[in-house]
Amino acid sequence: MILKLWIFARSSQVFSYNFSMSIIVGLVSGLLATVAMDFFALSMSRKKIIDLNGLQIVPPLLGRWLLNLIKTKNVFCDDIRSVPAQQGESKLGMIAHYLIGIFLGLVFILFLKLLEKNWVLDTVTVGIIFGLVTNIFPWLIMYPVMGFGLFARKLSITKQLLLFSYLNHFIYGVALGFIVKVLN
Repeated sequence: MILKLWIFARSSQVFSYNFSMSIIVGLVSGLLATVAMDFFALSMSRKKIIDLNGLQIVPPLLGRWLLNLIKTKNVFCDDIRSVPAQQGESKLGMIAHYLIGIFLGLVFILFLKLLEKNWVLDTVTVGIIFGLVTNIFPWLIMYPVMGFGLFARKLSITKQLLLFSYLNHFIYGVALGFIVKVLN
């Protein structure tokens, strides 16, 4: 499917080549960078490189939070872990996680297009910076709405969780920058 979109965008006379290719590169790079980030996170968890005491935010807690938001209309939870597990929460959390990763891939491409004329840094370097900046989402939005506080300060594993997030988003940025560099 992705290959067909790639071929279509390269051969299409309907859309501007640059615009359609940029959209496809953004979608593909966001998807693949999210996959890379997840493999890295899974590896860190399985090898207990960073011990989160069994806490797994994506996908189950993200999905639980979304389902709770739909049900209660409350954005903030006292502690999402105290909300009973719900059927389909992991599936919904994974879908949301990948949609966010893909969306950020598109944002990255648009950001690169804005910088194109004043380009001084390598795409991978910009990808790393972009990936690290995306830590603002869990640290300042996701953790607080789940009841963990800003920067997950309410948890006993704050340092481990922040490092885990930092490294995952670093990998996302490396993969994003590399994939965009290869596809362009």
